[in-house]
Amino acid sequence: MSLWETKPSASGTYTAMKTPSTYQLEWEDLDSNSYRSVVTGNLNRTIISKKWLKASFDFNYLTENEAETILTAINKYPLYAKIKSPLFGTSGVLEAEFYVSKVSIEMQQNKSSGANWVHLNFNMVQSKKVSSQ
Repeated sequence: MSLWETKPSASGTYTAMKTPSTYQLEWEDLDSNSYRSVVTGNLNRTIISKKWLKASFDFNYLTENEAETILTAINKYPLYAKIKSPLFGTSGVLEAEFYVSKVSIEMQQNKSSGANWVHLNFNMVQSKKVSSQ
């Protein structure tokens, strides 16, 4: 498996996506009515689920066609994806529904070759709980 894969629908087939220049993962637990005791200082947590994932992708020097392919793949809700993540067991892969929370794109032109290059970054946030959470 590549670093990340997407598919167009729940019943679709996964397609390997281009490897980003940098890749960052953040995990967060979802709590309900958590509070810190003013008597003991202990944190009292009611955990709803664990390890919600936010993945940040950054691509340098994409061609316009590469950028268009990625933008087409991520411009869906829900976005069905598999992402390599060392926090998710022996397979190291989280397969879930995501949404894209932020996208930024910048075009640059190489003056010597005349080629256009694209810098693209975006965040994918997990939107649906999976069984391991």
